[in-house]
Amino acid sequence: MSGDNSDGFATLDPTAIEYLRKCSVNLSAEKYEITKVLATVMVLDIRGFTGLCSRVDEETSNGIIKDFVLSALEISLSPFCDYMKTLGDGVMFIGEQPLTVVFPELLDAYRNLIESFKDEGGDARIDGIGLSVVHGEIFKYEIPAVRGLGYKDYFGTAVNLAFRLQDVIKAEGGGRIDEGSKIVMPASTLASLPRQPARRVATSAVLRGIPEELTKDVYVISPQDFS
Repeated sequence: MSGDNSDGFATLDPTAIEYLRKCSVNLSAEKYEITKVLATVMVLDIRGFTGLCSRVDEETSNGIIKDFVLSALEISLSPFCDYMKTLGDGVMFIGEQPLTVVFPELLDAYRNLIESFKDEGGDARIDGIGLSVVHGEIFKYEIPAVRGLGYKDYFGTAVNLAFRLQDVIKAEGGGRIDEGSKIVMPASTLASLPRQPARRVATSAVLRGIPEELTKDVYVISPQDFS
């Protein structure tokens, strides 16, 4: 509860003041920590969503996003995920465990996500779900911004690369979801996987802001090709 003092300004009672003190923000530079970590950056993206929005009504597009984000939140509870960030029709996961631990669990979650968008006849409301995977060193920053509630995020070339690699995946409108749902990763990440795919498509790409040496050997893989 609050009241007015003799100057006409509102005052807070001791209970409110104590609550605000507990939630005080501390953004001093010495509390801001940046560390380099070896991690796997994973980006899921609904392929062709911009074009899809021009072909369907708002209720349909809103329902797709709702189902996608709720599924992503479930995936974020998996042991391999240390961080998640949603970005409209895309979502980023970060896993700091070894790639040999992260990828098998990620692959199962990705397959289940694709199946969840199919109806009984195998048709889907979307053209595909792309998955880009990049394993490498990135930066993690952590800020104990509010007492008892820390904040962290990640940045670096590997994070940028994971987002940009989505442009390599092609999904044509009206195609089946399996045709548009591909995994894309650089050669260095693919070579680190304990399970190699039966088939892979090699390509190169020029991606804005990404060094060419990181994209001259890029592989596009169907999830079905991992036995």
